[in-house]
Amino acid sequence: MNIAEENADYGYPRMTPELKEKGYDVGEYVVSNLMDLFGIRLKNNADKPPQSEARKFIDSVGNGCNIVKKLDTIKPLQVFYTDYTEIPYDNGKKKAYLMALLDHSGKLVPGYALEKERIRIQPLKQ
Repeated sequence: MNIAEENADYGYPRMTPELKEKGYDVGEYVVSNLMDLFGIRLKNNADKPPQSEARKFIDSVGNGCNIVKKLDTIKPLQVFYTDYTEIPYDNGKKKAYLMALLDHSGKLVPGYALEKERIRIQPLKQ
């Protein structure tokens, strides 16, 4: 029986010492590439997280919930998107959070919010 069959829950970090113990002089990079090449996958026993209410709704509606896709033409200021960006500063020790409201047609930014804490994003400023 080979190492992969004996240890189906091993990924390349745990497989590498096993191979070295059996006399193979290989590193993690080589083991990772070989596992990919031969289709050896880590057996995943983790349970899937429960679906969010938003995902359940989207799945129940199907393709009908994408109202933007149904539009023939999109006029300026008719469809908006949000973009949420983490901005590191102080040599990466701190983060600021920028949320921008973007217009689909012209890529105009009619509003934004910039805060030091993620949970404190205030209503968008104009």
